[in-house]
Amino acid sequence: MSAYVLLFKELETKEKVIYCYGPNEQQLGKIEYNKITKTFQEIEGIQNFSQKESDHYLSYAAKKIASILRKGEEFPDETFFA
Repeated sequence: MSAYVLLFKELETKEKVIYCYGPNEQQLGKIEYNKITKTFQEIEGIQNFSQKESDHYLSYAAKKIASILRKGEEFPDETFFA
């Protein structure tokens, strides 16, 4: 199953970055990347999605954030994974 995942940065501090993610602007979950421990955490799943569907989008959101980290780029305000 492939997906198009939008990511919108909600917050960035020295310790973490939080993105809203999902298939569109009306259906969003939240993911946090902890810059210190280098770990991902789901803050909120996508409402009205099954856990499996929400996990699918969460996985792609994490992959996009990891890609940004590997490239050494700044965290953008908006991005996507396709």
